Parts: sequence; structure tokens; C-alpha cells
Amino acid sequence: MKKALVILLTIVAFANASFSFADELFDTSSADQGVVTVSYSAADSKVKVMVQMEDEKVFYNLVEDQITVPLTFGNGHYEIAVLENVSGSQYKIVEETTANVKMASPVVPFLTNTQTVNWESTDMMKATVSSIVNEDMNDQEKVDAVYNYIVDNFSYDYDKINTLDSNYVPNIDEFLMDGSGICYDYSALFAGMLRSQGIPVKLVKGYRNGIDAYHAWNEVYVDGNWIVVDTTTDSILKSSGMFTMLEQDSRLFTTVHTY
Repeated sequence: MKKALVILLTIVAFANASFSFADELFDTSSADQGVVTVSYSAADSKVKVMVQMEDEKVFYNLVEDQITVPLTFGNGHYEIAVLENVSGSQYKIVEETTANVKMASPVVPFLTNTQTVNWESTDMMKATVSSIVNEDMNDQEKVDAVYNYIVDNFSYDYDKINTLDSNYVPNIDEFLMDGSGICYDYSALFAGMLRSQGIPVKLVKGYRNGIDAYHAWNEVYVDGNWIVVDTTTDSILKSSGMFTMLEQDSRLFTTVHTY
């Protein structure tokens, strides 16, 4: 939970209106299910994908040649763009598209498999979930079981943050094998485990009172309400013999981005 590297992103140029390959780059066929897939290769260039609706926007690093991004701003008119690095923190838009999104429910994006919460191909995670939850449990009982498993079995790696670059995304199975990681790892595991059970979970980044660092936590949807869960902080507290509880006071948290 050390200070995160802050990247100032400046968009310096727009591509001309040449979208002949847009249909190949942007797959919006699953937009009503809360996701868009972007396929793009740019050799040695750093690439980002921007998802925007009105004044709200979020950027994703394109780690591989394809990325699935969630549409977390709800229903409406989205702009999705591919940006290539020009120099430093300056990027230019090279391709863009739009999508008018109408999802059946606002929780839909938080059930999906994305680059940030990549759980569909995680064999170890699926086996682990099967060992701690069962079909007879209701959603609250499943949330409790996953929360207790993570808080009891993982430790915070205070050195890891110093070895990571800005492209880092969690690998859920690697975190399970290592048994330690950073807040981003904890929150991706919690989200992945419960999304695999059909329970909507947000991965949230921002700030928590009392922590002088950029932080990641979760919000989970149970019985019609979103509740805040911070498995990272609770695992640290519990390892010190302190009392923890699943639901946190949302007023302690300041959201920057939701995934």
C-alpha cells in the first residue's frame, strides 16, 4: 500500500476520420452484457484504451493485443478509443468508435471477465472456490466464505509494489500460489471468486482514510445493496490479532476508478 506511480496522461492529437478497420478493432456485440473487446497491435508503442461516457472516462493499458473492458458507467452513449504513446505521457487517438449501450441491469459489468478481473481461465481459482462454497449457500454465505478464506490465508507483500511497472495487472492463480501480494491482487481475487459464482463485485481504486497510498478494494452486491469490503486491510489487521468485519464504512473511502 505504498505510493502509486502517478501518470499524467495528455491526449495531444486526434486521428483523422478513417475508421475503415473499426469493425475489426472494436467488438461491441457484447455491449449489452457490459463489455467491449478491443483488438490492436502497435509493435513497440505503448497503447491505451479509453472508455468514456460524457465527462467520465477511464484508461486501460493494452498489455496484450486484445483487451476486454467493462462498461462501468451504466447505460448511455460510450466513446471507445485506442491511443498510442507519442512521447512521455503524451498519447494520440489512432482509432475510435461509439456504442449506444442498454444493459438489462446496472450490475451486469461487474459479473464479467476482463483484463482487470480475469477469472474465466483460472483453473486453480475455480478449484479453490469449489472447496469453500457449495450450492446450498446463499449469496451472503458465499461472500462470507470467500472473505474469510482470503483474510485468513494471504499476507501483504510490502516489497512487491517496488518491482512493478504501470502495466501491471493481477494474475489470480499466481496470487493463489504465492500467498502474498498487494491490494490490487487481493481485490482481483475477491472479485474473481465471487463473479465466478454469479455475484456482482466491483474492483475499486482510490483512497482510504488512514492509508497514505493509492489503494484497491471491493464492493459486492448482496440482497440489493452494494457493501464495501477491504480484504487487504483486514488480512493485515487479522494477522496482528485485531478484530475485523466484512462490511466497511463507505465514508472511509474515496473512489477514483471502478472496474
